[in-house]
Amino acid sequence: MTTPKAASTKICSNPECVHKGVAQPLGEFHNDGCGGKHAQCKACRNERNREHMRKYNQRPAVKERNRKYSRKYRQHPEIKERIRQRMRKWRQQLKRAAMERLGGCRCITPGCGCVEFAWLTISHENNDGAEHKRLLGSRVSVSMHQWILKTTDAKLKKANLAVRCFMCNDALQHCTEAELEAAIARNNARIAERFGSDTPQLEATEGKNCSKSIHQAPPKI
Repeated sequence: MTTPKAASTKICSNPECVHKGVAQPLGEFHNDGCGGKHAQCKACRNERNREHMRKYNQRPAVKERNRKYSRKYRQHPEIKERIRQRMRKWRQQLKRAAMERLGGCRCITPGCGCVEFAWLTISHENNDGAEHKRLLGSRVSVSMHQWILKTTDAKLKKANLAVRCFMCNDALQHCTEAELEAAIARNNARIAERFGSDTPQLEATEGKNCSKSIHQAPPKI
């Protein structure tokens, strides 16, 4: 007497299964712990478990327990440092993407051309930065960078934003752009006259860190 062959396929018992009653290989079903297979396929059981966990995590007692555990977990020094590094990297990527949309990571002030990323900032050319941040509901720079990436081209053009270094942006609060350009030109001329055009400082930092502008004192002798 021959032993009957075991079935190699099975139909999921869930009437709402994505497979629509089509027989699936046994590998698509979890083991039931008794040598057989569960009645529902893996996809249906996983979805049922996810829905159960969503409802379970909404219970007030469970939410409070998870909140306390998360707070305690984040107090570990190595975890705090890991989170700090991850958030710093994310903020830097967000800032770089926002500046790229505004034309690139370079100060637009003629004669400056700073490309040192840590020294660059978003400048409100209409001098309405405080009002703009109030409209966004936050004074954090991250909110500004996110707005730049999500807003339309028309709104971005109306906001009249630009990339400048911190020194140029601060100087424009006290003088016009023409006066700033003239001051940069005078400073560059004084540096060239005092140290010569072949000084290592002027060659190595051209367009790098504003050492040829009014932002940095001349190199010491």
